[in-house]
Amino acid sequence: MRTKNSISFLQGTTSALLFLAVILAALGSWSAPSAYAQSSPLDSLSGAMVKLEAANFAGNSIVRVTITNPNTQPLRILKWMIPTDGTEAPLFTVTRNGKTVAYIGRLVKRVASTEADYILLAGGERIVRDVDLSAYYDLSAPGNYEVEYNASSPDLYAGANTAQIANARLGSNRLTLSIKTGVNHNVQKIIPFVVTGTNGFFGCSPDQQGALITARNSASTYAANAVAYFAADKQGARYVTWFGVYDAGRYTTASNHFTAVQNAVDTASPMNFDCTCADPGVYAYVYPDSPYDIYLCGAFWGAPNTGTDSKAGTLIHEITHFNIVAGTDDFVYGQTGAKALAISNPANAVMNADNHEYFAENNPPLEVTNTTFSDVPETYWAWDYIERLYDAGITGGCASNPLRYCPEASVTRAQMAIFILRGIHGSTYTPPAATGTIFSDVPASHWAAAWIERLAAEGITGGCGGTSYCPEANITRAQMAFFLLRSIYGSAYTPPPASGAIFTDVPSSYWAAAWIEQLAADGITGGCGGGNYCPDANVTRAQMAVFLVNTFNLP
Repeated sequence: MRTKNSISFLQGTTSALLFLAVILAALGSWSAPSAYAQSSPLDSLSGAMVKLEAANFAGNSIVRVTITNPNTQPLRILKWMIPTDGTEAPLFTVTRNGKTVAYIGRLVKRVASTEADYILLAGGERIVRDVDLSAYYDLSAPGNYEVEYNASSPDLYAGANTAQIANARLGSNRLTLSIKTGVNHNVQKIIPFVVTGTNGFFGCSPDQQGALITARNSASTYAANAVAYFAADKQGARYVTWFGVYDAGRYTTASNHFTAVQNAVDTASPMNFDCTCADPGVYAYVYPDSPYDIYLCGAFWGAPNTGTDSKAGTLIHEITHFNIVAGTDDFVYGQTGAKALAISNPANAVMNADNHEYFAENNPPLEVTNTTFSDVPETYWAWDYIERLYDAGITGGCASNPLRYCPEASVTRAQMAIFILRGIHGSTYTPPAATGTIFSDVPASHWAAAWIERLAAEGITGGCGGTSYCPEANITRAQMAFFLLRSIYGSAYTPPPASGAIFTDVPSSYWAAAWIEQLAADGITGGCGGGNYCPDANVTRAQMAVFLVNTFNLP
């Protein structure tokens, strides 16, 4: 009885299990363990394998890199993560006596990767390349160096058949190289053929030179805005979006980076620009131990001057790479990747060049300070310059209740006298009382007489002709160049002769050509757009703000 009941229970259980198996098989949730059942090839798909060997036949700083696809299925690998055509990223970790050796090769800002940026490695296929580490790492000191291949990117693999590879990294064995005599690698420097003031150019057309001057001016604005953000100890959405959850140490690091960036943008002399790279997939690149040489490529020239992935932002990006500035890396590219990095690894975000660029560009805007003037919204092109002019106490606007600035109004010669003297002497400066004897059209009773007479006393102006000053006449952009340079260099200053090659509408024969070209060389102006300066156009109050902020380095 007992045995019968047991057998009956077993039979019932077996029937139930078989029935369940049929149901699950029909739903695709279970497969019977038959000899014909096969597992998916994706179940065991692995990332590429990397092996390092010393290529002794070629030199003691050369390593042989073998990258193998261990799968039967193909792999599609991001081409700049493997040294197929040289190395354009720090793909290796190199140490000497336990200390990391500096990477001295190219650091590249790229456009977003596309299908064309991947190399197909068939199942079992391998790539073998010899890499001279001395071209990319500082091997100048003799000793034993330990080398590992250590390249990673969230976009390392592409395609449906690589979706299950969790580790987006290429790692290798550790290799020891004995270098008895240090190996020096000299990076080819830019040799500027036009070096005037703070900018040097190699292979750059006049239009490209003008665009770079404008971009550098805009980068200065970006950097100053970033420095002001940290100076105000803000820790809101803008910081968190690009650098992650607040941490005092990382916050200080980011703040110090932007202070160094601002100093480089504003004072590096010269900052050298090479325009000979035509790669449409690259914005720019630098060598981190070669400040301040920046190589501009095809994607740079199609970028806007400001905004996301802009020319000005690209300069910020590249400048952070220099070891004497911030020594950043390229862990990820693009806004999506940079935002994700700030969440997953804020320590890397604080050392990622694109995170610095996007923080500086602040587009779309996060935590923008409320505007001071009712007629200068935050979206106005010169908003930041006008705010800085106001904060410096040089202007109180053109009207009150509500407070307005009148950005499109022209600047008169009388107003210009006040602007410039406050820029030179500070917001609290008051000139001596007027005599009324300097200019025949400026009596002592004129509202700006004291300022105009002081401008003449400092040798910045001699009037508009004869004994007149023409206080109510509008000042032109050509005249402005003259006034600004005299305020910087003094009354005896004469600029170098003009080349006529900077602005298309300012030939060398133009009366103020030398002054205008020097103003551009000093980074004070990038012109009025399209390679032009518009010398005979009136200066607007918005333009005046830009001129003054750049001339007197107003914070």
